[in-house]
Amino acid sequence: MRGNASSLAVECRQFSRYLIGRDPSAEIMERYARACMKFSDDALRGNQRAYRFARRHPWSLPFLDAGCGVADGTNVLRRRLLIASAILETTTDHADVFLPRTRPLPAAIAITLFHGAKAALKIIVGVPLLLLVKTL
Repeated sequence: MRGNASSLAVECRQFSRYLIGRDPSAEIMERYARACMKFSDDALRGNQRAYRFARRHPWSLPFLDAGCGVADGTNVLRRRLLIASAILETTTDHADVFLPRTRPLPAAIAITLFHGAKAALKIIVGVPLLLLVKTL
């Protein structure tokens, strides 16, 4: 389940768009491909349906990520997203996305409430979607 470099570059681009809203650099895609080739997901062979579904249907990625985070943290999709997130977070290319910003307290509270509601919605949709995908 390691994949080839070309397929992993497409996957990295898809995951990067989901995680930070932009395409990764060629260097980041290469690092992602190397990491995925090094860390085998073979032990999770029966846990790949959500991963495959999300690759074919990118719209489902936020929902399946939330569903896996709540109901199935050992899923291949979740592991691959964590690899992508770690690589994106440790580069200076996207520091603006990951470094904290100073905001007035009311704005910080509003942003926290907004993101909390958004996460709850993703979980409400994601857990049933994950269960459905596992039965396909």
